[in-house]
This record gives sequence, C-alpha cells and structure tokens, in this order.
Amino acid sequence: MYSSSYRTIFITALILVLSVSLIEVYYLQSRPKQDKGLGDGAASTLSQLLSHKPDEEWAFDPKRDRRNRALSDAQCDAAFPDQYQEIDRALRWHKKNKPSGLVESDINPWHDGDHTRPQLRIMIYKGHLRILSFEATEAGHVPDRPIASVAAIYRAISALPDPALIPNVEFTIDVADNSMGGSDNRTIWGYCRHHDDEAQWVMPEFNDWSHPAVGSYDEFLAKVQSSEEKGGFMAKQNKLFWRGSPLGHDPRRAALIKASEGQDWNDVSFEGLVPMHDHCRYRFLAHTEGLTWSGRLRYLLNCNSAIIAHKFDWIAHWYPLLQASGPNQNFIQVEQDHSDLKARMDYYTTHTDEAEKLAEESVRVFRDRYLTPAAEVCYWRRMFRSWRDLMSWEPRICEEGGSQDEGKCIWRGLSWEQYVMTGRKWGCKGQECYQN
Repeated sequence: MYSSSYRTIFITALILVLSVSLIEVYYLQSRPKQDKGLGDGAASTLSQLLSHKPDEEWAFDPKRDRRNRALSDAQCDAAFPDQYQEIDRALRWHKKNKPSGLVESDINPWHDGDHTRPQLRIMIYKGHLRILSFEATEAGHVPDRPIASVAAIYRAISALPDPALIPNVEFTIDVADNSMGGSDNRTIWGYCRHHDDEAQWVMPEFNDWSHPAVGSYDEFLAKVQSSEEKGGFMAKQNKLFWRGSPLGHDPRRAALIKASEGQDWNDVSFEGLVPMHDHCRYRFLAHTEGLTWSGRLRYLLNCNSAIIAHKFDWIAHWYPLLQASGPNQNFIQVEQDHSDLKARMDYYTTHTDEAEKLAEESVRVFRDRYLTPAAEVCYWRRMFRSWRDLMSWEPRICEEGGSQDEGKCIWRGLSWEQYVMTGRKWGCKGQECYQN
C-alpha cells in the first residue's frame, strides 16, 4: 500500500517539475533578450543557450566569431581547415626522422656559441601554465616578446571552459628572429623557419598579442575597421606605400627603394613613419623580409589593399596560405631584386579591377578568417596536441626527487601569473626564480 502511494506521489511531483521547466523555457524564449552590459558572445538568457547549434550545423561567421577564442576543436577544424600545414609538415618530419619520438633532452635550451639564446622552457600541466626556465636574452628581446608569446599561450588555454582539456606538454620557445631550433637532437619552437629547415616547429608570432610600436592586435584590428569603413579599394591612394629601416643596407629593401624611384606610383621611403593602420589608406602595400621573417605582413593583410612582396626565404605559420598565382591569388609576388616591380605596378595601377579582386581575396582569406584572433588560439591548441603525440615522456609537476603522493612536491618553475608579476629574471631556474 505504501509503495503504491509513494510511487503516485513521485510521478505527480515529476510531472509538476517538468511542467514548470517547460513553462520557464517557453517564457525565456518568448521574452525580449536583454543583453545590456554583457560582453561579446555572452549568453544572457537560457533561450540563447538552448538555441546554440550543434557543431555539424555551425559555420564560421567573421562578424560573430573572429574574436571567439573558445571555439571547440570541431569548430576550429571546420573554420580553419587549411591553417595547420606547418604543424602537419613538422609532425611528418619528426615521425619519419625520430620514429621513437621526442626525448626530454631534445628541448633543453641551448647556446649559440658564446651567446645565450632568449629561450623559455614551458609546461602545461592539467591546464596550468608553468614557466620552468628563462635563459638570458639578447638585447632587444626583453621583456616584450617573452611576455607576448606566453600571454598568448595562456589566453589559448584559459579561454576554454575546461583548461584541463589541453594535454600535458613540455616545450621550449625561442623568441629571437632566427630560432634555429630544428635538428635531429634539438627541437625548439620559433616564430619562423628557413624554407630549407624541415625540422623546425613554427608557432604564432608574438604580435598576435601585441607589438610595442603598434599596440595590441585587437586594438589594431579595431582601428583598421574604423579606417576601412570610410571607403573601399577605389577610394584609396593609387600608390605603392612602404616605410622601414635600411637594416644595414639590406639588399632587398635597397632594391625596393631603387626600383620605385621616379615612378608616379612611388610612395616608398626609409623616412616618414606612419601608424600601421594608416597603411590601409593606399591601394598597394609593399612588404620585405627583415633579418628573417617580418611580422609586418600580418598587419598589411588586414587592409583591403593589394600586397606586393618579394619571394620569401623565411616562413611563418600561416605563409602556406599565400597564393601568388591562380584563381585564388591573394598577393602580387616579385623577385627579391625587385627587377619586375615596375612592370607589375604599371599593370595593376591600370587594371584596377584585377588589383581590387586581389585585395578582396586577401581580405576573405586573411582578415576575415586565418589572421583572426580565433584562428590563432585554434592553431596553438592543435600545436599542443600534435606535440603531445611526439613526446616520449610524461611532464612532471614536482621538482626532481619530489612526490605528490608523499606530500613533498615542490612545483617546478613559476605560474604564468607569478612570472608576469614578479618572475622576469632571466637566467634563473627552478627555485631561483622565486627570489625577489
């Protein structure tokens, strides 16, 4: 008798709970959305959460998703299918040449003769970002590049609902222009690689976060958007624009200056620097490499302008997406000596419809997809996962000899938070980094 009564009461209560829930859902879906005060992408009502489409129905929308750093792996793969070519290349090389996988000594910081390289050894452990060591740096790389790169890594981790989804990994990054980090017994991440170096792992550039002369990347994108709203390609000055330093009489830059002299379309000079977003006022923007790669190109490709660049010796992580010819051409390529620059410019300044088409394709590929903040964090996370596949050791959180089981664990290195606040002491290791 009692069991039958309890069963009736339970069923009645369950029906009431479900009815109230359905009424609440109907009410929330019917009422006007109130998003005031919430940041981009915030869900202010239950109805917004319920209307989220599953991954198989989702498509990347640059207006909505360009700054969405919390995309799922499936969304990253759907949105940016072509951006992982550098990771896949490095993965293939290591599986072929190091079939037993990476060993811990492969990522030991190394010295370039008498010079100590500007390198940081980093660990991600259960979603925690740790700086294990940071070697003495060359002049000019403290503290902007280390801070920018590690901040970008931290952002890629912390934007996830569960940072522990990132696999445990340990690696070393080199923040010099030329990381020289690929070989049979040394594998270090760098901003670029020489086209002959198949072993190098290429990570996102430091200016994905910020550049001292430009500001944050997000700030730059906002300024470009404001500038571009004032008019399209045909409203821009019909000239080739470039500003930069000679870099000790770099032959490629000197050739650009010489090839442009006396031309009606010439606005190329070593003098008269302008803010980066103001480059977008010109239809044609020239680009040259620096000591190795030059981080300027990512800024230029955010302009609705036609980019002219010489053949590259160095490759950044997104360079495989550059197309110099064919139906998907997105920039104009010239020789390193710029001997064909005049012919190219004379053609495109008189065939402005073709130049405009190149600029539009550049915007579609780069500004609206592969150079967005969302693409950057997706690349970092794929890099972590692919690197983990090669590691033959398990990262340890405790200093040598310590054990969490025995309660004698001293965590290795510094947390990102402590590093950025107090730990920027180059050359320290382990507990030395805790000293003020």
